[in-house]
Amino acid sequence: MALPIVLGGPSGSGKSSLGEYLDRIKRWLHLEADQEGKDGIDELGLREVWNRFYERYDPVPLAQELERRRAVEGRVRVILTLPSMHLCAAHLEGAFSPLLIQFLAGPAWASLRSRTKRELAKNAVPGEAHWCENNKAILEAFTKPAYARHKIVAFQQNGRRVARGVLAQRLFDLSRPSNVGSTKLGPTEL
Repeated sequence: MALPIVLGGPSGSGKSSLGEYLDRIKRWLHLEADQEGKDGIDELGLREVWNRFYERYDPVPLAQELERRRAVEGRVRVILTLPSMHLCAAHLEGAFSPLLIQFLAGPAWASLRSRTKRELAKNAVPGEAHWCENNKAILEAFTKPAYARHKIVAFQQNGRRVARGVLAQRLFDLSRPSNVGSTKLGPTEL
């Protein structure tokens, strides 16, 4: 059985578009907690199990609920995409086996550029200062050793996105129970 996936990363790193791709093309159940102007965890009805994970470092109820929803929907796998937030080392280490927690990473400027393009497409005013403030914690967390095994590089060095199919395959491979905790599948470098 594949592990439920929790995917984080800075705004503009491609979490939502990857989740939509997995939902549409690969038949994964995508649960989007990064909902503009709303608390996505509440909107998804995950508050109780999320709080047990976030406040008490207990990933089991969240993993069970995500798996239950996947089974009800008859999907291949399940992925919960988060807003820009960081998790502490206790969250990351405690989740191994019931959950796979990964973060899309890459140069901060590439995520900011991607977010700015998306805001301009929606006729919204791009806010670089707002982006920097909201993503400061996750970018700082990426420098910590606890995150090393939890990062998937989502941008090439030139700032171009890594293809969604490549990222999807990476998540597929990592979410196989035989690979959980494996150091041979450390961060993806392209």
